Amino acid sequence: MENKLSLTVQGTIDSCTTLRSDDLYCKYSFATAGDWNSYQGATTGITTSSHAEGTKPAIFNSPFQVSFFSSKPYGWPQIVIAVYGLNN
Repeated sequence: MENKLSLTVQGTIDSCTTLRSDDLYCKYSFATAGDWNSYQGATTGITTSSHAEGTKPAIFNSPFQVSFFSSKPYGWPQIVIAVYGLNN
């Protein structure tokens, strides 16, 4: 029987502060290398949009949880987060 590594990542995309946009949302995805594979949870997602005024943060409160397995630790999963909005 081959040994497998298991990794569960859970967290929340809470908020974002910017001076150049009012209506914001985030897209996220997990990037992997090697033989990492997901077996539970979504590896991509999008938050709801949030309106931020001035220096107040845009609140997302978007939870995520995903589990991966691999036979080697090379190429650990990494989360990539992009924030989108309209420039004013």
